[in-house]
Amino acid sequence: MNFASSYHVVTGAGRGIGRAIAVGLAQRGAAGVALIDVVPPLRAAAAAEAAAESQSFRALPIAADVSTRDGVHAAIATARAAFGRIDGMVCNAGVASGLEAGTAFSAVGESAESWERSMSINCLAHVWAAESVVPEFESREEGGSFVTVASAAGLLTQVGAPSYSVSKAAAVAFAASLAVHHGDRGVRVHCVCPQAVATSLVGLPSEDPRAAPPPGALAGGADEGVLSPAAVAEATLDAMASGGELLVLPHPEVAGYAQMRASAPTKWVRGMRKLRDAIAAGKTPLVQA
Repeated sequence: MNFASSYHVVTGAGRGIGRAIAVGLAQRGAAGVALIDVVPPLRAAAAAEAAAESQSFRALPIAADVSTRDGVHAAIATARAAFGRIDGMVCNAGVASGLEAGTAFSAVGESAESWERSMSINCLAHVWAAESVVPEFESREEGGSFVTVASAAGLLTQVGAPSYSVSKAAAVAFAASLAVHHGDRGVRVHCVCPQAVATSLVGLPSEDPRAAPPPGALAGGADEGVLSPAAVAEATLDAMASGGELLVLPHPEVAGYAQMRASAPTKWVRGMRKLRDAIAAGKTPLVQA
């Protein structure tokens, strides 16, 4: 993708990875980005930061709840009406339901509301976004980019908040399905699967897109290997620029873990049970990927 004069939509753009991607698009010469977020102050601050990168860049903050199909469709329609076209769709909004409810060590302990919220925001919102942009991408020669920000938890299965891992796995599967059915018709699909990133999901109070956690910020040395949102955004934007890779792994070691899981799934499950027990005993911190 050539970012010059391009227009994009980013969900969950108020903070963390979404905010860093929006700012990165401005830095790489995009003409405009629609920043979708449900929190007004975060949405406005992110738009202001992105707009400061270029006088000609247009940052369009949009209030929307991506947990509903109508909300997603309406937000994208607003962006299209403002920009005239959409060249890139970044589905980044996500929630880690279940941890707050104290159900980290049970696959059947979360409420129906927790499962529904996880599935709607972490996966179905991507389906609804694709419904809105794929026909447009397929209608023109240059196509468009569709980015799913999932998680290593969706590739590997993770201890804690089963609805999070399951919904992220569904997002990974949808990205693959989208690539299979539309990848040769102008839709360039990228699925981003980081491990821990320095956002509120790993218990950090600040979400400076440029900052990785300082040493000792997380209990038990869990900050080792935690990337800044800007680092994840850089990997994402590089993939969009090249247009090639389906799977984007900001933590390269995840590829090896995924191969281990695929080649010896029973052994992998046993290892995850040991990790579960270590976390429950307080020997290892629980960090959301």
